Amino acid sequence: MLNLRQWTPIPTLTEPMPTDGRLASSPSKKGRRRSVRSDEQVELRKKSIRDKHYKILFVDDDGKFRKATVRWLKAEFGLEVWEADSGDSAIQEVKRDNSYDFILLDLMMPPGKDGVETFLELKELNVAAKRVVMMSAHSSSEVWDRAVKLGFQPLSKPLTEVEETLIEIFSGYKG
Repeated sequence: MLNLRQWTPIPTLTEPMPTDGRLASSPSKKGRRRSVRSDEQVELRKKSIRDKHYKILFVDDDGKFRKATVRWLKAEFGLEVWEADSGDSAIQEVKRDNSYDFILLDLMMPPGKDGVETFLELKELNVAAKRVVMMSAHSSSEVWDRAVKLGFQPLSKPLTEVEETLIEIFSGYKG
């Protein structure tokens, strides 16, 4: 995830979360680290996120996955979620409405622009969105490597498997 305004990397899943005595760390998929919280702590963080009424643009070419994930993001986090099915449609949507707090962007969206190309075009447009989160089901792809070189640490799909990381991202945002 990068801060679009400052263009500096923001740590996500591949770095350990800070610990404060109440938070333990454990390995998750692919050797990454994730924090482990009690159900009560997770629900308190989700409530805090719901109270912020974030506006999200969710960009993914897979219609079934996109619809299911949008339903999940709305139900779990109370987010206002808009959808785009390609890089080009995401760019058009941002030109129409530049008020998104986050853009969740798939890395691989054939046959059009991939997530990195879309991000670079959004950067040229000087979008107001404060955060971009890249995601992919293909962690061994060339596009994933290009995203990492830009400073992203893409999230693995499905996002329900990285729910706690999304909680960290959304609750750490000071928009």
